[in-house]
Amino acid sequence: MKYIKQTLLLLLAITTIIACSEDDPFTGISVTAPSNLQMNIQPDADQVGLVNIIPTAEGASYFKLDFGDGSTEDRIDLGQVATHQYAEGTFTITGTAFNVMEDSIQATQTLTVAFDPPSDLILNISVDEVNTNVITVTPSATNAMSYDIFFGDIVDEVPTVIVEGSSANHSYTEAGDFEVRVIARSGSITTIEATETVSITLPAVQLGFPIDFESDEIDYGLISFGNADLSIIDNPDMNGNASNKVVKFFKANGAEVWAGGLVELPNPIDLSNENNITMDVWSPKSGATVMIKIENSSDPNIFVEVMATTTTSNAWENLTFDFSSADQASDYSKVVVFMDFGIPGDDSDDYFDNIKVIRNTPETILESYRNYLLQSMRDKSVEERQQWSMNQAYIALGNLMTVCAIEGIDSCPMEGFNPEKYDEILNLKDKGLKSLLLLPVGYRAEDDMFATFKKVRKDINKTIIELN
Repeated sequence: MKYIKQTLLLLLAITTIIACSEDDPFTGISVTAPSNLQMNIQPDADQVGLVNIIPTAEGASYFKLDFGDGSTEDRIDLGQVATHQYAEGTFTITGTAFNVMEDSIQATQTLTVAFDPPSDLILNISVDEVNTNVITVTPSATNAMSYDIFFGDIVDEVPTVIVEGSSANHSYTEAGDFEVRVIARSGSITTIEATETVSITLPAVQLGFPIDFESDEIDYGLISFGNADLSIIDNPDMNGNASNKVVKFFKANGAEVWAGGLVELPNPIDLSNENNITMDVWSPKSGATVMIKIENSSDPNIFVEVMATTTTSNAWENLTFDFSSADQASDYSKVVVFMDFGIPGDDSDDYFDNIKVIRNTPETILESYRNYLLQSMRDKSVEERQQWSMNQAYIALGNLMTVCAIEGIDSCPMEGFNPEKYDEILNLKDKGLKSLLLLPVGYRAEDDMFATFKKVRKDINKTIIELN
């Protein structure tokens, strides 16, 4: 099948009408100040001393650049490139980013302009010891101003451009040998380049939340203590928990009241935004105490314990453990589980699974919002619900096409198909679903003559309405 790449520009226009005084049209509007101001500096490939500067910042609408050589400060709109002619020397470029409220941040960057061509290029490539698919390139060269870096894993790769004295990181998605190519540029039109082959291995899959015990690639490292015996087994009861694998918690007769088991994570648990831990449990007893303890990896005196109680027997249920009292300044990387805590072992089998960290949103807030959503759907007719569902599908379509474009993958939305046949072939009716649109995803064929045809595009002024 031949795929024809089409570029779809989705413009989401949000018009906000605010009643306010003419003297202050932005009264009551909260706008985030600009942040993360960076200046991408690229020497021109054809003219000596000519430099292109691309400022970027989160939340910015325009920039001002002081080129550091006594010339006039220049205003640069978002997405534009500043071009400046330099003499030889070292200059401090000062950039200021502004948002629509004229809030601003400032950053500086040193630029050394040399008309002599670069020489003595060294690549300086290092591979991360933990994330073994990540490399850092810190090139250096005499007289260099910037570097174009090609990492060698993408067809028609666009280079990553960095300035002298900085580094570039890259993450590979596949293992193998890749040729890294670096081009050094100065104020001269003459460049120098070098290559180096890096051998990439994919890192082992690390243990982290959610912990579902399903992966064959993860070493969960279960540790038992107090005469408990923890093991990963096939799920003995799929009702209420569809997982294939769960942890069997066997508490032998006479086992300690504090018998339990743990897993240790390679990184501390992030409780800054999500401080509830949930866990699926299966207990032969209703009213049994289940406890989760989070503990520092090196100091056992740094810990938090939270208990919950089972409400049913011989069935799966989900328990919630509130860790909002945990000290945010401390690190916790051990997750310790106690089943039927406080009771000596009696040769019973308990099970647990699906340990997750979730937000501690008050149920009162969730319930009111849940009721609002349910009522809004009840108030809609069948046709209105279908139209609402169609709109949600187009949102997903737009996001998928955007991701495809970023990844260099071709996609083409289609409405001209037989939805009834698709519904029949995919058995969608039995699932309460119906097909709405198609989005073929892939790569265009090299012999597709239509891919090179000139496209007809309307003028941007006829497709976008600008409100001042």
